[in-house]
Amino acid sequence: MEWILTIAAVCMAAAMAAAWSIAIRYRRQVKSICRQLQFINDHQTNMKLSADGPYFGLETLADEINALLLETEEKQRTVQTQETVIRETITNLSHDIRTPLTSLDGYVQLLEESDSKDEQARYIGIIRKRIEALRGILDELFLYAKLQDNAYLPAMERVELNRIVYDTVFSFYEDCKARGLEPQVSVCEERVYTCGNETMIGRMLQNIIKNSLEHGKKDVRIQLAAEEKKIIFSCANKVEHAEQIDIDRVFERFYKADSARANSSTGLGLSIARGLAEKMGAETRASLEEDRFTVTVMFDRAERGGRKYE
Repeated sequence: MEWILTIAAVCMAAAMAAAWSIAIRYRRQVKSICRQLQFINDHQTNMKLSADGPYFGLETLADEINALLLETEEKQRTVQTQETVIRETITNLSHDIRTPLTSLDGYVQLLEESDSKDEQARYIGIIRKRIEALRGILDELFLYAKLQDNAYLPAMERVELNRIVYDTVFSFYEDCKARGLEPQVSVCEERVYTCGNETMIGRMLQNIIKNSLEHGKKDVRIQLAAEEKKIIFSCANKVEHAEQIDIDRVFERFYKADSARANSSTGLGLSIARGLAEKMGAETRASLEEDRFTVTVMFDRAERGGRKYE
């Protein structure tokens, strides 16, 4: 009987020793994880937690914490990117808005100092043009901000592209006349339809054509062509100093090939055009062949009798 009790005592002592050893190791692991967390908290590092052994789920705990750390890092990168975008936006806005405001201030002073009716009338006309330019800048900025909202979805319906293209081109008649330009316009005879938002399509085409008129060097060509499943709109123009154009960046916000930024453009025109196209499921491309720059929009065709999309 005694030998049974002795064996039981020995087994109990061994079990207690093993439990004590595990407890010590467990405690060391917890302290190690705490030290690692403190190090990660104090330093900008990509280090991940590690556990030397699967003690009571510590390895699983470390994996879960690592997953949380990775998610936090991704959120921090997103926030940093957004902060960079905000800073760039503020910098560009400061320039784009300050320029017409400074001009306005100067002409208001000239208007106040002038006693000539003719001069006053001329200054008033210039001031009105500057105000209109400033309004256009603010409208573009508002639309750009609106397009950044993923929840924004326009009402869509079956629309005729031929008419929209003609109306848009005609809206630039006075501008073309003032510039001495006569764009070559080619629109397919077949009436072609797509599912989209008429106002947004018009604004998209306006931005593309306006970019061509402002930055092109005459020989502007506008075309609407019909294919079996696609409708292709393109606007092409010749450019000077084609080597200065980064074709991979032309749709970026605030991108301008001319570093001098001599005009009142925000550099958002083509970025907005692409954003509008994406909202309607259309595709935009840009190409540069020798001295000819072309922007292309590809719409899906909608057959007659297409239903209205909300």
